[in-house]
Amino acid sequence: MSSAPLLLIVRQRQTPHPELEELTGQLQSGFGLDAYTSRQRLLGPGLAQLFQGEQPQLDSIAVLLRRHGYVCWVIPSPRPTYAPWRLRSLTVGNAGVDFLCEGDKRIRLEQGMTAVGVLADLSGELAGQQVKRMLARNAYLGREQATIFTPEETRQAILKGQPIFDCYLLDPQGAVSCAFRVLPGRFNPEGLGGRASLGAARNLEAVIDLVGEYAGTFRLHTGFGLSQLPGCLPQPARDNPAVLQGNLGALTRYGWLVAGLDEPTPTAGDGDVSPGTVLAAGMAGAAGLTGVAAGADGLRQVAAAVDEAVGDQPTAVRARPATSLPPPPDRPEQRRFSMRQALWAGITFCGGTLAAIVGKSGVLHPFFDTALHTGALPGVAAVACCWGAFACLRLKRFVENTPTSRIRSLAMGLVGVRGRAIRRYALVAPMTQGACVWYRLRKYRRDNNGWKLTSESDSNHVPFVLDDGSGRVVVDPAGATIKVRTEQTGYPGESTLLGAAVEGGPDEKWVEELIYEGTTLYVLGDARPARGVGPGLRERTVDVLRRFKLDPQARRRYDTNGDGRLDADEWQAARDDAERLAAAEQLNEKKTPAVDHVLLAKPPARLPFLIAEGQTGAELAGRYGWIGGVLLALGVAAFGFTLKLALEFFGLL
Repeated sequence: MSSAPLLLIVRQRQTPHPELEELTGQLQSGFGLDAYTSRQRLLGPGLAQLFQGEQPQLDSIAVLLRRHGYVCWVIPSPRPTYAPWRLRSLTVGNAGVDFLCEGDKRIRLEQGMTAVGVLADLSGELAGQQVKRMLARNAYLGREQATIFTPEETRQAILKGQPIFDCYLLDPQGAVSCAFRVLPGRFNPEGLGGRASLGAARNLEAVIDLVGEYAGTFRLHTGFGLSQLPGCLPQPARDNPAVLQGNLGALTRYGWLVAGLDEPTPTAGDGDVSPGTVLAAGMAGAAGLTGVAAGADGLRQVAAAVDEAVGDQPTAVRARPATSLPPPPDRPEQRRFSMRQALWAGITFCGGTLAAIVGKSGVLHPFFDTALHTGALPGVAAVACCWGAFACLRLKRFVENTPTSRIRSLAMGLVGVRGRAIRRYALVAPMTQGACVWYRLRKYRRDNNGWKLTSESDSNHVPFVLDDGSGRVVVDPAGATIKVRTEQTGYPGESTLLGAAVEGGPDEKWVEELIYEGTTLYVLGDARPARGVGPGLRERTVDVLRRFKLDPQARRRYDTNGDGRLDADEWQAARDDAERLAAAEQLNEKKTPAVDHVLLAKPPARLPFLIAEGQTGAELAGRYGWIGGVLLALGVAAFGFTLKLALEFFGLL
């Protein structure tokens, strides 16, 4: 008769170490575990159940995991004997603390005992708070600041929600001897003495500190809601009593499980973790944990979606210097109409007026009837199609004749570059609040004739950076033809993940086009040296001289006669040295490619300026060639129809 199934619990690591791919491959080939699911369960901020099976198989997997530096346990499925008793009051003494719980049950914590604590947010929104925090920090501070919660931040986030503290006291054999539960505001804090405060959450925190002070070994777990453990995943409660009761049951199962682990869980260490991994870990339920590959596709889609919004590079937990992105520059003032704009506006106005006259009277009907039968109107259509065809074919020729260059060896003039878009400023899409390098927002209003455009705004005035791995270049999108693939529609009352709601009336909508940070772009534009890049030699020399003045040792070095002041000859010597030092600094900067030294912008002389998302130059050339061919065929057909009508009208056919 086979033994009962056991659980393999693993402590997740936040660092995707170099051996991870090898480990997941061995788990798949040797034990049949899905590689992607294993990766999701091995990376994260808490604990996870990797597999469920029989003792020999789990022991073999555990040996492999420990060989790669993982801490894991093979344990029987925990069965809670009872829920922790609710605390009513407490008394602090010299040798221990007495906890009086419901039903007059008394628990004594003596000095030196082993205790396991679980601090949890009963609302079940801890994982969502982590994701919101990462996306918000990424949007406004940059990808370098999109870090997950540190242990202390996790603790404070729990205390700001619906906190609850379960404490399990262990006997010398490591088994649970008794347990109590602390709800903020549901116990008498007078026994805390000087530790008591007016805040319910602070009193709960004082109980945690008190247990840690008296217990010989105290392990505090804050991973409830972040760990992938069967039956231990809370649901968003939103003050729903039934959901809160279910979360209490999940918390009890989680507490009994972690109390049975015989090693302490360390605080989160240094390393990298993907935001999508964190969210997928929080969403992985018990049902998805019982099978080897259950839920892999869903987790993959969740992780990929979040990583695409934040950027597909993992973010580090270790402390970094604050390098917040600067705010976007102010939008320049709109220029007055040029002669070309005025001409097109006049043509549009005259055309609209003429169409209105034709629609309301029959005066011009004979004119349009004659134009149609003589072939004049089809001729106009033929000219328009041919003009569009030649424009597409011209653009196709430019793309084909401009090979994609590496930024490191970029030449000045018309160039094609392909790389990842990176924000230079803290640009955020106004509707979806996503970190982006470019957006265009249109507002529509509905009337009896359908949706009409009422306003439009974009970020054409905000430059961004393009990185192809060999170097970086600044792209100024003003005047570019931008081809995007991401478009979202928002209606009044809708909210985004970061909490921003779309405003407007019931007959309004917003359409947002944007290019997320991290998106691969193809840019065809004019490369030129950026103006005003860095200080010149004169400014550098003045700065070096200023440093000399503030340095007493430098002043004494140039004061050769020792009179305490610099005369004309001494000052000239200092200036000569400052010029040499400034020239050396400028030369060293030129040796290292700088992001601001080259600018991709709108070319002169009517050359094309194109920014396309997720396409190569060859793909764009093929697309424009196909469109141009279709338009040319339509133009030729329209021209043939025009010729036929003209010959018939003049009696030549």
